[in-house]
Amino acid sequence: MYLFAGLGNKGKDYALTRHNIGFMVIDAVREILLKEGETLSLKETKKSQYALAQFKSEKIILLKPQTFMNLSGESVLEMMSYFKIDKKNVFIVVDDFDLPFGEVRIKPKGSAGTHNGLKSIERHIGQDYVRLRCGIGAETQSPIDQFVLSAFSGDEMEKLSAFIRFLAKAALDMVEQGVPFAMNRYNKKSFLDAVEENQSK
Repeated sequence: MYLFAGLGNKGKDYALTRHNIGFMVIDAVREILLKEGETLSLKETKKSQYALAQFKSEKIILLKPQTFMNLSGESVLEMMSYFKIDKKNVFIVVDDFDLPFGEVRIKPKGSAGTHNGLKSIERHIGQDYVRLRCGIGAETQSPIDQFVLSAFSGDEMEKLSAFIRFLAKAALDMVEQGVPFAMNRYNKKSFLDAVEENQSK
């Protein structure tokens, strides 16, 4: 069994901000599985909103923590404990300020850096979980905490849906093909390059 946890902040005010790209990817994965005939009913606890899904021969928990970003680890630990999920099968989908918009970085372990959501997860379960880092960075004069809570630019919004679908495919590839395969396929690449490759074929 796998746990996909997309990080974000609950509430309409945060829905389309850069910090909530993790929530967006979880929603996109859910849409893909629904189109494939899966029945995914949403369930809630005080700390978590989640759905149990089947993908190929694997079961996946799709999780959106309801604790606010800096307490995300509480929700992740709750799901891991309840469903008895091993850390190596925990995939955290998270925004990354240091990656340009459109780029992806899959890492099997590492430090939390400055990200408050990852810091919380690290406090609760350690560092040995897989990260799907989603590039939201851009040249800006704003402080990081203000930038990540801002909306995507007009140009980014035009490309956001395609980027989210690309990230959802990367997440599912980590399950179907394995993390090393997904790292080789997606790391240091932009979804814009993939679009251009497809258009040239």
